[in-house]
Amino acid sequence: MIFIPMQKAKKDDFFPCTFSPIIQSLADQDFYKITMGQVFFFNNSNTITRFEFTDRNPNNRYTPEMVKEITNQIRKYCELRFTKEEIDYLKKISYLEDGYTNMLKLYHPQIEHFMVTTDGNQGLTIKMEGPQYHISYYEVPILSIVSEVYYRMSLGEKDFTNMEVELYANTETKIQNLTKGIYKFGRLIEMGTRRRISFASQLEVVKLFLEYSNQYQHNVIFQGTSNILIAMETGAVVQGTMAHEMFMVVGQGNPELNPAYSNKFVMELWMDIYKSKLGIILTDTIGTDMFLLDFTHIFATLFSGVRHDSGDPYIWANKIIEHYRSLGIDPKTKTLVFSDSLNFQKAHDIYREFHSQINIVFGIGTYLSNDTSVPALQIVCKVSEVNGLQVVKLSDDIGKETTLTPGKKYLRSTTDYRMNVTEPILRSLKK
Repeated sequence: MIFIPMQKAKKDDFFPCTFSPIIQSLADQDFYKITMGQVFFFNNSNTITRFEFTDRNPNNRYTPEMVKEITNQIRKYCELRFTKEEIDYLKKISYLEDGYTNMLKLYHPQIEHFMVTTDGNQGLTIKMEGPQYHISYYEVPILSIVSEVYYRMSLGEKDFTNMEVELYANTETKIQNLTKGIYKFGRLIEMGTRRRISFASQLEVVKLFLEYSNQYQHNVIFQGTSNILIAMETGAVVQGTMAHEMFMVVGQGNPELNPAYSNKFVMELWMDIYKSKLGIILTDTIGTDMFLLDFTHIFATLFSGVRHDSGDPYIWANKIIEHYRSLGIDPKTKTLVFSDSLNFQKAHDIYREFHSQINIVFGIGTYLSNDTSVPALQIVCKVSEVNGLQVVKLSDDIGKETTLTPGKKYLRSTTDYRMNVTEPILRSLKK
């Protein structure tokens, strides 16, 4: 595929925006993009990556007017720089090195990395291509832009405002249910940036939960938000470590490395940079069973816990708890972070089942930032190529897997060979 940068379009095609700029700060970003960004900056400076947008609902349609507004909004986003206040905030985080935060002073999104067209069955194609340490930051803002443009232009301003009002009313109800003790599930992190209605509505939701947290902490403790700007504006604790992107870029993007061992490569690199300061790791990029092969005693000891993002949470949790026990590690010293399509009832049920065995945290996104009678968009923006190689996510949930590609066939063959041939041989040699 020929990559056609947006900068070749005529300037008159882009301005003005119909709406005010949706992204008004580079800190309007999930924190794990910053923590991963440091790894990519120091270790993947020569890596060229492509991201591709997907709407998982085939019935959604994007009109040419929507696509034009999305393009205009991306243009506005590319004018942004980190402010001194934002850099100072990041510099206070002990595990972010000066060399990295000094780079962020100079950083800005570049329009030539984007291609936005009306191609595709749903009327919208977005591709982003460039140096990994540069374009990794685009994913979350672009999803926020698509989400807000879609709602504003499909509903109209009146119904869009009503949607926000409904969200606030639903949030108040949730908080009332927490104060009454209807739901009890320990610790909660807001993680709804990418599929929110708007920044203003996400900010208001976090403020409401902070207000709740200042009065009630006996049932659920609100531990903060993944959004940096909202954390800065509210005083909430900013939270985040890594996403599947880390495994796909580091573990699958180097042709000299066997991707069946990508979890091991990532854990080694992460510990080299962060030691044990950022200790929650994802398990499902190439399947949790593959992850556990490399989650040896040293890694299980150094990492403070693991995050669930696909598959049956009960099967997964039991598997992780049993793995800790098999290594002689007390599960009560470790943490499970659940983050897959949660609501309060699901969190309540999971907590009730496992809290006596292991520490539990819930990262909840769409249910907090976009819970209304209007269906939330199921949009994602994933790495598709690294240095010309196809990279994929296998997942514990077939619905979240990358579609069938030569890259997926190759990854599946390497993981199957390791699981069914290499590991049985190694086990037999140890007997």
